[in-house]
Amino acid sequence: MRTTLDTTAALGLVIGGIFGLAGTFVASAPLRESLWAIDGVSLVVATALLTMKY
Repeated sequence: MRTTLDTTAALGLVIGGIFGLAGTFVASAPLRESLWAIDGVSLVVATALLTMKY
């Protein structure tokens, strides 16, 4: 059974992956820092949610 927790964790992992890759290809340092900050927060949230579940 799929719950909101599962969906949120999956979405966090997807957002983290997308923004992490996007930050790698950006030439502007401030934009890269912003993308990597979003990447880091979403991965930490997703990992915390999965840790609480399992």
